[in-house]
Amino acid sequence: PINLEYIVFVFFATMLTYSVHRIIGFRKLEDKFIEGRFKTIKKYKSHIFTYALISFFVTVILLFRLPQRVLLFLVLPALISALYTIPVLANRKRLRDFNYIKIILIALTWACVAYVEIWSQGYSNHISPSLFTLGNWIWIGLFIEKFLYIFAITLPFDIRDETIDKHTNVKTFPSLWGHGNTYKIIDFLLIL
Repeated sequence: PINLEYIVFVFFATMLTYSVHRIIGFRKLEDKFIEGRFKTIKKYKSHIFTYALISFFVTVILLFRLPQRVLLFLVLPALISALYTIPVLANRKRLRDFNYIKIILIALTWACVAYVEIWSQGYSNHISPSLFTLGNWIWIGLFIEKFLYIFAITLPFDIRDETIDKHTNVKTFPSLWGHGNTYKIIDFLLIL
């Protein structure tokens, strides 16, 4: 069954995260990088504030409608999302400002969000307290599958953002592996 409230919550929470990320990230961006998509962001900056505001209110309203067990499992992805976006760490850094961690955090967050939806549908009754049961390994496998899929489809964004990441001294996997090897890893992960 489709849990429409959860899907709408995830949509607006995601829009809130991306809007705040754009607002904060844009402030850190030097004028020489304002071209292409960043020109569009600058042009419609007031729209992004509006999206953030609407998303905030819808997300808060839906928070009160979700079951408590779902909210408990959303604490980790929500914390990662907040620390990924808002510069509250030492030296006004965000989690995304640390080397090699950006797409791991994105993949982890989305795997958690997808897993919570499956788990919240009542399938958690099939999870055994003992780790070494077939059912548990299936659940772990589903989580890993989601993580690897999101990791694979996020790698091209690291390639796209390479110029800005170099400017901000953030090392990424494509900068470590090279573009050719990164595309081979993407192919392998998607086939896997």
